[in-house]
This record gives sequence, structure tokens and C-alpha cells, in this order.
Amino acid sequence: MEVATVRGGAGVVDVRGGAASVLYLGGAPAALDGDDCAGSIGRLWARAKTTPPRPEALAALGEFTTVGYTANGLADDLRPVLDLLADGTYTLSGPEPITAERWFVASAAPGEFGSDYPWELDYLVPTQAWPVTDWGTVARYRKLIAHGQRPVVLALRADDSPFSGFVLDGHHKLAAYLALREPPVLVRIARTDAPRVTAREVRTHFPGAEARYLLRALDAPRG
Repeated sequence: MEVATVRGGAGVVDVRGGAASVLYLGGAPAALDGDDCAGSIGRLWARAKTTPPRPEALAALGEFTTVGYTANGLADDLRPVLDLLADGTYTLSGPEPITAERWFVASAAPGEFGSDYPWELDYLVPTQAWPVTDWGTVARYRKLIAHGQRPVVLALRADDSPFSGFVLDGHHKLAAYLALREPPVLVRIARTDAPRVTAREVRTHFPGAEARYLLRALDAPRG
């Protein structure tokens, strides 16, 4: 694991944490992942009704996310991504496969919520349309994986999340791993000083009765 401090970052990609985590792309909310706060281990996720465009600069990952990584260290390999992040402190780990016996993709239609009781499961929250539709690209990644290469899926989370986080890059790679029933190889970025998500953020950007217990928890005074 490496620690990277971002100063003077573009702030194009940001994540906030707490009882819920919210991913922002270009200053607009993209996805939510959180505790359902209903007195159990339930999880709740949502996509914004209008999904902000994926920052084009993420394409600068190039070879790193396609066919592997270098020996230079994650901070060097991920420099194009780190330059997009909001100022803060981040831990970088991987590349490594998901080790949970079971894992899933926590998808929801735009403007809607999804929920589940994942127990010890790992899951990833997509930030683009899911399922993917470009099956030619998926087929290309399936071929790479079948021949022993391990393309990387890039996930970002607030550090207090127990799960894998939001998919920044690698939706088609993720679909290829799923099709082959192989655990995806992840690089995880976790912001250790993420600002807290507020009830107002959730009400404004992710309205829905499904979040009522989460909102109640966020509204409660913090001791």
C-alpha cells in the first residue's frame, strides 16, 4: 500500500464519505453507496438521474488499465488519475484480485436505488451504464484474460467504506471478468480525509423513499 498526497489537484473526481459515500465527477454527483441505516447490514446504492460525463483524462491510464502495470509504483502509474482528484490524502493498493468468495456489481438505473444484504461480500458500484453494450470491447478483454493478462479495474472509495468502491475505469474489463467467472483485478484508491456526506446532499441529488433511514441517520446530531 502507498500513500499519496494530492495538492493542486483538478478536483474533477471527488468522493465524500460517512454513513454514505457520494462520488462527484466534474462537480456533479454521479453515484451513492452507503449503509441503509435500517438496523441491519443492508447496503444501499444509487445512480444520479443525470449521469455526468466520464472525464476524458481518465483515458490517459492507457496501458496501465489495459494490459498491466509497471514497476514504478502506483503513485507514478496513477499520476494521470491523481492529478484529477480533489486535494487530500489517499491510499493506493493493488493490483490484486477481489478475494471474497462471492462478489457482485451493485447497479441501479439512473435516478433509482438498489439494495442488498451483502454480508461479507465485496461489490463494485458502476458509474456508467450497466450492463455495458459494447460487447466487441468486452470480447477483446475476454481474450486478453483468457491468455493470462489481467487488465485492471480502477475503484475509488472513501476510506470508511468496507467495500470496493466506485468504478472509475474498467466497466468493460469488469464485464469480461464476470463473463469468464474470474475475480476482477483491482487497483483501489481510498481517500482517508474525505469530507462527510450530508443529508442535504442525499435529499437533493438522490431523492427516494429508500433512503429514509439513511437520511434520518445523517440528520441526527453527531455526538
